[in-house]
Amino acid sequence: MVATSGVVLDLGWLAVLDNTDSPSSPNHAVVGGATKSPTQQDAIYRGVMADPVGSGLADLLLFAEHLVVHEFFIIDSLAFQARLGRIPLEITDYVIRKEPDLSVYTEASKAVIALTKELEAAATESEALKQLRKELSPDGSSPFWSGADKRLHDHMERSGGALRLVASAASTGGDTLSRALFYLEFSRRQGDVALLGPGKRKWLQLIGHAMEASMHELIAKKFDDKLQADLKSMVPTAFSTTQVTTPPVAELVLRTAIAQGISILDAAVQIRESADAQAYRALLGQLRSQMTINRATRMEATRLLAALDDTATLWAKHHDTLMGITHQKRELSWEKIPLIGDILKAAGMSKTEIRDRILNPQPGHLAFISRWYRRPD
Repeated sequence: MVATSGVVLDLGWLAVLDNTDSPSSPNHAVVGGATKSPTQQDAIYRGVMADPVGSGLADLLLFAEHLVVHEFFIIDSLAFQARLGRIPLEITDYVIRKEPDLSVYTEASKAVIALTKELEAAATESEALKQLRKELSPDGSSPFWSGADKRLHDHMERSGGALRLVASAASTGGDTLSRALFYLEFSRRQGDVALLGPGKRKWLQLIGHAMEASMHELIAKKFDDKLQADLKSMVPTAFSTTQVTTPPVAELVLRTAIAQGISILDAAVQIRESADAQAYRALLGQLRSQMTINRATRMEATRLLAALDDTATLWAKHHDTLMGITHQKRELSWEKIPLIGDILKAAGMSKTEIRDRILNPQPGHLAFISRWYRRPD
């Protein structure tokens, strides 16, 4: 069986994706004619990224990144059945529905109680503590952690008639702090990370927790750190604090959408189906599998990650992300040529760097990573 990489999808994302068909949706922010001129592409990019958070584009791009780099999304099937909404057609084929085991609810509820005690011990009362008390209260809007709700979960496995009752409970994917902790536990049991929607991410930020980084995010950071390291020494101080906060594949999706005049999700699916993106997802699946089996396989994963680090170092040294993809560089020395060699050596011209073209370059994970740092073809 081929190892795969997935992400647990918070149903809060469906609110972000519900209106992607609308012309006013950020999904259609750059739909129009193809834009061939790099200058025009850059102008459009700056325009749509002027306020990515306020326009909702930042959230959609984050989702698009995960759509490209993960083989599938896992959703809570019980909650999805109870929720009024739909899965956008663009991602239907990549969704797996799973029923959380009752132990997920039990462990998540323990996390809620533990966090409540931790916050109660703090010197000042936080907004997170107020929210948790509201959610834990029998009179609150979220009865998810009550014994009755757990019994309802059991009943849902035997009777579809209970689904109407759950439509108003927190188990339908409401943006509560309790539900955010549920998704962290659900993803841990699946062996994958959770992709929380904007409503739940704000709660984690409030309590000082961060979403666990996926293997893709660790690789992306490795390459970004290496390839961007020289910027501070090469540009004026006024630009030294400028940071690129859009994830690399999200940026590739947006640049592709602009160049072709298509929607964000259409661009994401197009990139996802490319041979090099498939090879990259296969790498993530391989690493995910190797990291969870035994010491020998973890060493194999270490060697793969070390090879990626070597590639990032090589690209950074030559400022060239196509090395090893379309060409190799080698150095010719003229020093041993009689007479001419001595003259060239004295002039500091005895060595020449040339490019050897790679015949029939093959798609692969490095070719995909290289695309993060280049304009769309």
